[in-house]
Amino acid sequence: MTAARIAVVMVTSLAGACHIQGDETLQVGNRERTYEVFVPSDTPNLPLVIVLHGHGSTGRQMERFSKFDRVAAREQFVVAYPDGIDRGWNDGRTGVNSDADDIAFVATLIDELAREHSIDKRRVYVTGASNGGMLTYRVGCELADRVAAIAPVIANLPAELSCSPSAPMSVLAINGTDDPIVPYNGGQVARDRGVVLSAALSTQVFARAAGCTGAEPTFAERDVDTGDNSRTYVTRYACPSSVEIALLSLGGAGHTWPGGMQYLPKFAIGGVSRDFDGAERIWEFFESHTRD
Repeated sequence: MTAARIAVVMVTSLAGACHIQGDETLQVGNRERTYEVFVPSDTPNLPLVIVLHGHGSTGRQMERFSKFDRVAAREQFVVAYPDGIDRGWNDGRTGVNSDADDIAFVATLIDELAREHSIDKRRVYVTGASNGGMLTYRVGCELADRVAAIAPVIANLPAELSCSPSAPMSVLAINGTDDPIVPYNGGQVARDRGVVLSAALSTQVFARAAGCTGAEPTFAERDVDTGDNSRTYVTRYACPSSVEIALLSLGGAGHTWPGGMQYLPKFAIGGVSRDFDGAERIWEFFESHTRD
């Protein structure tokens, strides 16, 4: 990373860590693409987490929204926050940013960060919310040879998207059962923005591809915050030892990031589950998976 491209460099006294935050550019085909990156130190072979914003947002906004940087600083992994064309992603739904090659962008971004920061290419992970979560699913379908695990949040697999992962893919899906934007049980996305599978069917696609034998009984986790009107239910699949596929159904929660902000009124997007922090839970899942 060149000095001219670095927006902020903050050096802390904690273990001599160097926190690098900047506006970056990358040529993908005939388009210049942009992204934010947080590098907790100059240690080689750190994992990489790519975090994809929702429709109408940006990488920088997703950085503040998800709060992955604080987890990355403690656990030592690189975080990249790409920007979609016109603040959206080509996730496989007809007419939704359909002229952008965002799969090529993600693949090129992985290669660029491997060159710039010597990341461990066996430990590359992708997560995202809403439109970014749907692109996360698409990454799992089409870049299974490059990514160790994915974690789509408040997103389901687009019904039109053909999904045949080239390798078993570990998946942690997080969905609010009362999501008024991306329906938990599948169907039409709000404002006629395409059709998606249900949360259960979305994870089952990857379970079948990985050779999992079926879903185990769903169980409820401890209700950590009894005042949020939400409860977390976990459905795991019986999978080969190298693969983990789980669906966290946030009962009563809406189109919101777990532990995050109530960014619009509840009548518009539903409520927030505060039983766990999204970035912490996703990293806990990611760190236990390495691509062969």
